[in-house]
Amino acid sequence: MRIWNVVTLGAAAAALAGSAVGQQAGGPAVYWMSAETASGFSMGSGGQPPSSRQMMSMMMGGGSSVSHNLRLDLGTGRKPQPAGDPSAQHLPPPGLGAGQSLPLVTPQPQGYVDHEVPGEIPNYRILIFWGCGDHARQGQPVVIDTTNLMKGQIPPELANFNRSWSLSSQNPPSPGRSVTYGEWPNTRGRTRVPSDGSLVGDHTVQGNYTPTIKFALNENQDFLGALNITQNKVTGSGASMLGWRPAAGAQAYLAALMGAGKRKNEFVMWTSSEVQTAAMMLPPYLSTGDISRLLTAKALMGPNTTSCLIPKEVVDSVEGAMVQLHGYGNEANFAYPPRPSNPKIAWKPEWTVKVRYRTTTGALLGMEDMGGMGQQGRPGQREQAPKKPGMGSILKGLGGF
Repeated sequence: MRIWNVVTLGAAAAALAGSAVGQQAGGPAVYWMSAETASGFSMGSGGQPPSSRQMMSMMMGGGSSVSHNLRLDLGTGRKPQPAGDPSAQHLPPPGLGAGQSLPLVTPQPQGYVDHEVPGEIPNYRILIFWGCGDHARQGQPVVIDTTNLMKGQIPPELANFNRSWSLSSQNPPSPGRSVTYGEWPNTRGRTRVPSDGSLVGDHTVQGNYTPTIKFALNENQDFLGALNITQNKVTGSGASMLGWRPAAGAQAYLAALMGAGKRKNEFVMWTSSEVQTAAMMLPPYLSTGDISRLLTAKALMGPNTTSCLIPKEVVDSVEGAMVQLHGYGNEANFAYPPRPSNPKIAWKPEWTVKVRYRTTTGALLGMEDMGGMGQQGRPGQREQAPKKPGMGSILKGLGGF
C-alpha cells in the first residue's frame, strides 16, 4: 500500500464524513464538468505523480507543456427511452478543439479487484508540517506511526487535523449514484482537449436518458490560466523559497510537499496552510463557498499571494521531495428552471450543471533550473543544482508515493 493511501485512510477514519445519497428514479439530470489546467511536474486530479520517463524527459530539457484536462459526468434518474442501450453526447463549442461531439459512454459493471498484496502492515513514520516561514512553528512536526494507524488506532495528533470546514459535497454523478450514467473521456471518445482549447461558448447535452441540457460559458468561466513557478531554491536561512506567477482566474492557492525522509521508512508532508489541519486532504476541486471559508481560516493562500517559504526544518527532513502548487477557481452553476427567488416556492429542476475549475503545477524541491525548462526555470539562468537533495535521492523518494 502506498504511503499516501495510508494517510488518506487514516484521515478518513478520523473524519465523520457524510454518505452520498443515490439519485432517485425520475429525479433531475445532474451534469458535472471538471476542468483542470496542468503544467510542470503536476499531479492530476487522480493524485498520480509524473512517471519516471516524464521526469527524465523534463530534466533533459524536454520542457514543461501545459495541458487542459476535461472530465464529463452525467447522471439521471431515468432509464433510456425507448428501452435499449443508453446513449448521450456533449456538443461543445468549436473552440474546445476536441471534436464536434463528445460521446458520454455508460461503463460496463466490473467486479471488485483487490490490488493490495498480502503481507505485513507497512511501518512508516510520517512527519507532518504546515505553514510558510523560515522556521516551523512550535509543536511541529506531528509524527504518525502507520503501523498503529492501519490497526485502527487513531492517534490524537491526527484527530487534531480533522477540522470541520463543512465543505460542500464533491461527489459527481457516478454509476452507483445514478439510475443511468455516462462519462467522457472513454474508450469511444479518444480525442483530447488541446492546450489552447477553450470552454467559452454554447454547450448542449442530449441523449435518450436525459432532458436536453443547454448552457453557455463566458470568458470568465474558461479554463484557469497555467501556474508558472518562478522561484524554487534553498535560501541562506536554509528554508526553500517557492515563488510563482498568479494564474488567471484562480481565487486561492495551496502549496504542498511530499517526500522521502532521511531516515529509513520515513515520509515527510507539508502544506502552506497557516492552521493545523489536514489541508493535504482537501478534494481536488472546491466550491466557491468553500474557497471563501478556507481563505478566511487561512487554510488557503489568497489570490494575490505569489510566494511561500518552505521552513528549514522541512527541507532538512527530506532526502528528496516534490512540491505541488494548486490554484482553485470559482464554480459555475446552472439549472432549469432556475431556482425561484422565493424560498417558499417548490423548486423541481429538470437538470442542473456544475462546472468546477483547478490549475496545478509542480517541481522537485530546490531544482530551480532544470535543463532550460521554460515553465519552471528562470529564462537565461543556469544556476548550479544544490547538493541536497541529490537527483538519485529525489527519484528514489518519489518512488515511494
